[in-house]
Parts: sequence; C-alpha cells; structure tokens
Amino acid sequence: MEDKRKSMELLHQKEKNAYEELLDLEGRLDLTRRFMKQLRVKEKKLETEQKIKEKSLGETDTQLIQYREQTKLRLREIYKHHRLNSVTVIFGTSSPVDLFRQFNLARMVLKRDRDNLERIQNIKEALEEKERNLKESRAELAQLEKRKTEEESTYSSGLKEKGRLLKQIRSEKNTYAQVVSELEKNATELENVLAGIQSRNSAGPVGAAERQDKIGSNTGEGFFIIAKGKLPWPIQGRVVSRFGEQINPQFQTKIRNTGIEIESASGEEVVAVSEGRVIYSSGLRGYGNMVILEHDDGYYTLYARLSEIWVSLNQKVDRLQTIGTVGEIGLSFKPTLHFEIREGKQPQNPLEWLR
Repeated sequence: MEDKRKSMELLHQKEKNAYEELLDLEGRLDLTRRFMKQLRVKEKKLETEQKIKEKSLGETDTQLIQYREQTKLRLREIYKHHRLNSVTVIFGTSSPVDLFRQFNLARMVLKRDRDNLERIQNIKEALEEKERNLKESRAELAQLEKRKTEEESTYSSGLKEKGRLLKQIRSEKNTYAQVVSELEKNATELENVLAGIQSRNSAGPVGAAERQDKIGSNTGEGFFIIAKGKLPWPIQGRVVSRFGEQINPQFQTKIRNTGIEIESASGEEVVAVSEGRVIYSSGLRGYGNMVILEHDDGYYTLYARLSEIWVSLNQKVDRLQTIGTVGEIGLSFKPTLHFEIREGKQPQNPLEWLR
C-alpha cells in the first residue's frame, strides 16, 4: 500500500507538470499564430510598396531615355546650325555677334539638359536603393515567417505529445482529482470575473436610456428573456457535453458543467446569439480565449475555447455578428466551443434558450 501510495504521488506530480507545460505550449502557440498574422499583413504592405516603387522606377527609366534622345537631337541640330552659321560669317552674311548669341543660347540649353539628366539619374538611383531595401526587408520577413512556422509546428507537435502523455498518466482514475481541482479553480476564476463585472455595473445607478445605449440601439428591455427558446446557435456542430453534472469524456470524472460543449469544424465562425456589449475579451486559465457579452436585464453569454477573437472590449455587437473562431488548440484536441448563458452569476441551461 505504501509503494502504491508513492506511485500515485509520482503520477500526480507528473500529471500536474504535463498539464502546466501543455497550458504554456497553448499560450505560446496562440502568440505565435498572432505574430504570424501580423507578419503576413506587414509582408503584404511591403509587397504593395515594392510594386509602387517598381512602377516609379519604370516611369523614371522611360523619362531618362526620352531626355537622352532629346539631348542627342539637340546636339545634332546645334552642330549642324553652328556649322551653317560659321560659313555664313565667313562669307559675310551674318555677324559674329549673332553667332556668339546663338552659341550662348545652345550652351544654356545643353546645361539645362545636363541638369535634368543628372536629376533624373539621382531619382533613379534613390528608387533603386529603396527597391533593394524593400527586397531585403521582404527576405528578412520571409526568414522570420519560416522560423515562426517551424515554431508553430513544434508547438503543435508538443501539444499533441503532451496530450498523449496526459492520457497515459490519467489511465489511473484516482489521479484525475488534480484535474477536477483545476477545473474548479478555473470555474472560481470565472465566477470572480463575473462578480467583478457585476460589481462595476452596480457601482452607480444606470438608467434605462443609458443601459439601452450601452447594449444596443435595437435592444428593448426584456428582449433577451422574450427570446428564450428562440436564440440562434452560436456555432454549427454537435453537443458533446450537456449542462449540469456530466462525466468528462477526457478525464472520466464527474464534473458540474455550467454550460455546453459544441464540437465543430476547425476555423468555424462563432456568432453572438443576441446583440449586446463585449465586457470581457481575453484569455482565462482553463477556458482559453474567451468573450463575454452583456445583454439586457443582467443576462450574459460566454464563449470560450476560441482560437481567434474578432471583437474588442466595450464593443457593441449585433445578433449573429461573428465574434471569433474555434480551432484545434489546448486540451480539446478537436475544435470545441464552451458556451454559457448566465443570469447574473447563475448558470442557465443553454439548451432551454437555443432554438
């Protein structure tokens, strides 16, 4: 019994370490994907800028060729005209003063042509330098994106490996106690978030007109309650875990689910079931990326385990507006949305509200 107890303690510690590492990998993967998204935006901007520079360079080349041809023609005409005037002076049909004036005029024209050629050449060299810099920047971005892609692959492989390790460790049912403890801790953190939000909302009196403005112009008082049983689904998919006491499919332990889990396709868009205001848009341990919407009469909807968030804090959202997407991240392995409806802090059964 003593040997078994020590073995269980060792398994318990291994499970805890693997769980912590998996959460860390999940966070790194999310940051890497966000960074890669920013890189792609920057690369597209550089590509557009390079095309503009290439077009300007082409126009400058054309202008330079035109000036050179015009200068050649002028030189040829000046040469012919000068020869003709020299003969005219010799035979006395024109004065040396006229010839001198013509010569000065030709010299001024040639000087202007030379200045224009130098100016255009300088513009061309500057454009070529900028084009080289843009190509170097794009090459550096490509290298950075390659490294980040490799990091993403490493983190994804690490997540799968840690997931397999957790599954192996949790083959002993008694070791799942730590997982349940973590889930309870996460639920407590969520309760604290909601309590903080309600505390801020109750800090001062909010009139009907002000509440109307905060949530949405088309939302009347009691609208959310009236819509009970008629709300649209936040995502298309299959309910894999229902509201209330459930057997967790991953850990085979009894847990109290405060919402429902909806399994869907990777990249599927998550929509708001009713119009409201974003009061939380960030990550929360155990819930991943999460959005909480405030509706009228103290109702809230919660969307967790998002791979991407498309809305920001205090933003007003319309019914069926996309607020994010789901993806294969974290412990879920399959893209799964955790969805809750609450009246204040009290969880409601979402299946009684969705049509």
